[in-house]
Amino acid sequence: IVPLGEYTINLKNDETKYLLCEINLEVENTKNAEKDIKELEEKKAVMQDRINTILRNKTLEEFNADKNLAGLKKEMVASVNGIFEKIKIKNVYFINGADTMLSRGS
Repeated sequence: IVPLGEYTINLKNDETKYLLCEINLEVENTKNAEKDIKELEEKKAVMQDRINTILRNKTLEEFNADKNLAGLKKEMVASVNGIFEKIKIKNVYFINGADTMLSRGS
């Protein structure tokens, strides 16, 4: 599991709410774990940027249904996997939920 940290994201088309979540990525087991860990660390900022770009282009409605969340996770996995040749991300985990929407001034 690779922790990407906490995200505070302004949602698309909604200036009154924002998303607060922590994201972890699950990596498939590989033959060269030490090398992969180093590459993951080196490209962590690129992974975070891709995740941030995807999230800030989502609306509140896109976070409100389980089927949308599953699609969002697939989109994030595909985007991050595009960074690597040999490393493969299997899953995305939202810690503190993708359902933690806060209103401005909360």
